Amino acid sequence: MYIRVERGGYMKKVNLLFWVCILYILVSVRCNTDKMNMKENPIHFDSIQVAETYYLFDDTTKAGCNIQISFTFPDSADNRLLKPIQNIFVEQFFGDSFKNLSPEQAVLKYIKQYIEGFKSVESLDHDTVANDDEYYKDESGYSCYARLKDHILFNRSDFLSFTVELLSYEGGAHSSKSIYGYVIDLKTGELLQEEQFAGNEYYSRISEILIDSIVKSNEVEKPEDLENLGYNSLSDIHPNNNFTIDDKGITYYFNENEIGGTMLGLTQIFIPYEEFKLYLNEEAPLKTLWR
Repeated sequence: MYIRVERGGYMKKVNLLFWVCILYILVSVRCNTDKMNMKENPIHFDSIQVAETYYLFDDTTKAGCNIQISFTFPDSADNRLLKPIQNIFVEQFFGDSFKNLSPEQAVLKYIKQYIEGFKSVESLDHDTVANDDEYYKDESGYSCYARLKDHILFNRSDFLSFTVELLSYEGGAHSSKSIYGYVIDLKTGELLQEEQFAGNEYYSRISEILIDSIVKSNEVEKPEDLENLGYNSLSDIHPNNNFTIDDKGITYYFNENEIGGTMLGLTQIFIPYEEFKLYLNEEAPLKTLWR
């Protein structure tokens, strides 16, 4: 009898140890799988930083313009990907007409065009443009300026997400700031678009989430109250294809005058994957980012 009890206790201990080991293996496999799925992409980056100032008639006592560029871009990647994704960075940072230029060429061309645009007023009557009083300056001391920079936000699991920021001043009371978000699917070498992952009711449901987030951040009782704060009609608040991703969710950006008056500035809204994934289609590439 004593032996049976000991054997039974022993077997129970063995069974418990067995299931503990199985659980440990499953958790380890899950964690390792997640780490593999979220591994860094084999892309390296370089950057160009430059600033130039020009004064009308090359006279520092006259009105001046200033441009500053901080451009980070891929300079090493899979041969199949490097040129396409570099083209995307150049095009989204500088504009469509710069797409096929190298980063160095694009920077030089953009600066040249910006300064030449400012210099064009020199062709007018000299007495009209030579006096500083003809030009309103902000606190920087320049009558116009541009600040361009980008940020790499996510570079894992075959996705590369970044933003391009533009701060500009062209006279008047205030400068203007805009942010544009992008996601590159490295499996295709192309920008990810909403229609590639938007499932049933995506636009209506995500619109509701966006509106609810703005309501909470402004501490109002109901969505209709937003219009009293300077927002446009609620129908204007919807997914706008201006977004970035990271390992936690998706962030939408709404720039000045897009969903409300200038005084509202930039509106940035984060949606966790737990809410977001419910409205994706079955083939959504982004599904690889969570389990």
